[in-house]
Amino acid sequence: MGWLRSRNDEHGKLFAGRRFMILRKFTMNPYFDYKQLIELVQQCGGEILSCYENLSPEKLYIIFSKHSKAIEESKNIENLYKCDVVTMEWVLDSISEYLILPTQPYKAVDSIGCLQD
Repeated sequence: MGWLRSRNDEHGKLFAGRRFMILRKFTMNPYFDYKQLIELVQQCGGEILSCYENLSPEKLYIIFSKHSKAIEESKNIENLYKCDVVTMEWVLDSISEYLILPTQPYKAVDSIGCLQD
């Protein structure tokens, strides 16, 4: 029922005060369009950023798809910007639970390329 609370909460949005980078080249997914992910994050109060230069890593999330081919890029971003670089599933699971879940199990560098063809 968390997803219902996420959509109907008018006062304290789930992602209020959190910033997200959701770039098409990193979130290519045959099952889920990145524009839908952006819409979900915005509906839950998250701010969408268009670039990640000179940003504080606090409450900043850069989202990748497990289907991304940019594993090296995810490693570089995580090392350079010291922010959470997680998979789309973290966003979806947080919404479904209506809870900011720990990011460790959703780290992109551990997930990208682990899918079997």
